Amino acid sequence: MSGRQYCLSSGVQNVATLFFFLLLISSSSRAALDHELAGMNNGMMMMMTSSNSSSRSDEKEGNINDIIAAGRVVTEAVDEVCKQTRNYSFCVEALEGADGPVDEYTQLAFVSVRIAYLNATATHDLIRNNLMEKEQPQVVVLQSCYGCYGRAISILGLADNDLNSETYFELPYYSEEAAQAALDCQAALDGDPSPVLPHHLRPLLTRANSDFVALSQIIGVVGLFITGHL
Repeated sequence: MSGRQYCLSSGVQNVATLFFFLLLISSSSRAALDHELAGMNNGMMMMMTSSNSSSRSDEKEGNINDIIAAGRVVTEAVDEVCKQTRNYSFCVEALEGADGPVDEYTQLAFVSVRIAYLNATATHDLIRNNLMEKEQPQVVVLQSCYGCYGRAISILGLADNDLNSETYFELPYYSEEAAQAALDCQAALDGDPSPVLPHHLRPLLTRANSDFVALSQIIGVVGLFITGHL
């Protein structure tokens, strides 16, 4: 098993298992924060998991027409950013649904990082809850994904720190690294086609990985606009 491919090497997995159980013991200290974010996390997961696979193959122009037909107001900044992504309508729904109309690239940077962070923490919590409920042999792949999303959360934390110091040039790098974490989780799922995972969990994580990659791409595109590379 490749450490890069699956986020956790076999040696690191043993350490991660220890930290995971330590996390469970100390999780009560996070109860207040978890309660505060629960509404936003649940809403974000519902939005991100509601898109179906057919929408991913839509032509961009068709997605734009759908937005126009729905009478949705899209700001210039959101329009320009989303035109550079693989899924225009997904991008618009994510950015415009966060704080209402935003027409400044620097504001979009904060919005895109926050949305990706909420999505990552929601997926992280989903995996943690299943680790608490389930037993071997599926724990290995779930631990891998748990580590992947832990890494993604840390990366987005660095991105947020940079935004707070008005540093934008590394956003594309953070975007790629965050997206890679979700791709690593997907690689772990694809590399372990065991039917042991609950039938609903594999497609749910696959959808979450796909959505998180799309959200991470938005961060990178926003960064390129801010730094004048687009």
